[in-house]
Amino acid sequence: MDEVPISVRQDDTPCFKNTLSDGDKSSLAFAFFIAALERKPHLDKQIVVFDDPLSGLDENRRLGTVALLADLAPRLKQLCVFTHKQDFLGMLCDRIPENVVLKLVSDTKGSRIEVFDMEEERRPEIVRLFEDMGRYLDEDCGQTTGEMQGNIRKLFEIILKHKYYRSLTDEIRGKKGLGNLILTLHNKKCISDDTKNKLFLLCRLSDEALHGDLAQRPENMLTRQEICWAIQETFNVVETV
Repeated sequence: MDEVPISVRQDDTPCFKNTLSDGDKSSLAFAFFIAALERKPHLDKQIVVFDDPLSGLDENRRLGTVALLADLAPRLKQLCVFTHKQDFLGMLCDRIPENVVLKLVSDTKGSRIEVFDMEEERRPEIVRLFEDMGRYLDEDCGQTTGEMQGNIRKLFEIILKHKYYRSLTDEIRGKKGLGNLILTLHNKKCISDDTKNKLFLLCRLSDEALHGDLAQRPENMLTRQEICWAIQETFNVVETV
């Protein structure tokens, strides 16, 4: 293997400028910076800022970067990392438990910095749906009845597709269509006649919430009492599927 000298910069001669990929250059620059940082006296008084250190890095280097930052953090006065990659942020939070995560928010009110709840962001959608429905039953607040109708459909799609994934046909695994999903599971004897009928009843309620202006017709609009019954029935059916 030919040596690549650090000092050479001509385009017609092998050097770091024309030999390394962008990912290699980023990794090398990061390594040089860490090495120089390790030589600084009074490391515990240093405030270090990284701006998106994963740019151009492959999976192995991403994991290595997380490990290096996690090792470095407790030895510094403060470590600040800017990133737009949420998976990287999650890995950092796992490896550096003592942390504060902030996010930059821009909307019609302007730009501001807010606390970002990583654990809340990581919660599965199914947990959020259950909690939103439970809050609607208990407090009569939050989402509208139409949104609650739509949530019923989302909840059953998530539960049925995950629980019976191996029983579903290849044609339906990645597609939407709660009715086809229910029929497939019933034909394969995964759910009973009674459960199928209850699912179709709740499915029809949720369908109406997904058809725009059709959902606004008086015959399709549910009262709070009706949607509360549907939510409670949803919870009951979930226990049987």
